[in-house]
Amino acid sequence: MSATPTPSFETLQGLWRQDLSSAQAQASAQLRHAVLPALVQRRLEPGPASIAFSLFSIALLGAYCVQQWGAWRYLLPGAALLLWCVLMLAAALRTRARLAGLDYARPVLALQRDLAEVRAQRLRQLRWGFVTGQVLWVVPFCVVLLRGLTGAPVLEGAVLDFALKGLAWTAAAIPLQWLAWRALRRVWHGHNRLSRWGDALAGDDLAEIQRLLDRLQ
Repeated sequence: MSATPTPSFETLQGLWRQDLSSAQAQASAQLRHAVLPALVQRRLEPGPASIAFSLFSIALLGAYCVQQWGAWRYLLPGAALLLWCVLMLAAALRTRARLAGLDYARPVLALQRDLAEVRAQRLRQLRWGFVTGQVLWVVPFCVVLLRGLTGAPVLEGAVLDFALKGLAWTAAAIPLQWLAWRALRRVWHGHNRLSRWGDALAGDDLAEIQRLLDRLQ
């Protein structure tokens, strides 16, 4: 009977390092699973105050729309603002729920891909929110505010003409802003400053989660 060959020192060392690496990865995953969810929950955006303010704004706009029912030139601006607030809040809560529901025991690379997707989603929401918001939160907001506070027929004669021209000019500026943004991205493609701006706009909670991942991996 032939004797079983004795593993070499290099083989044993390689197996030991493999076991050690696997144990370290498992311990890191368990630590992330135990620590990160509670820490992340306290930092998620939007926070309770922001959510409460959004719901309060939705309630006010809803009451305004009920009050102006039938007066279509005053109802439509309020309904547009109400829809904008509801959609923006829903989008923000969606990304918040996605961050809260992440499995932080997964490999770090998979988590980083998830965070990058949430970051891109928030930046898209911010871009479209800004594009549509600049149309809605100038002339329509002023109309809703004055009508709601005074009840006066603010959209009459010269004021109506001025409001329509203001809306037209604001809408006409959107394609120019879009082209300027695309040009800026081409000029600063890969630049650290653009990346830092994106991180700041995407939310402090994402940046904090990334810092915690870097410390615990």
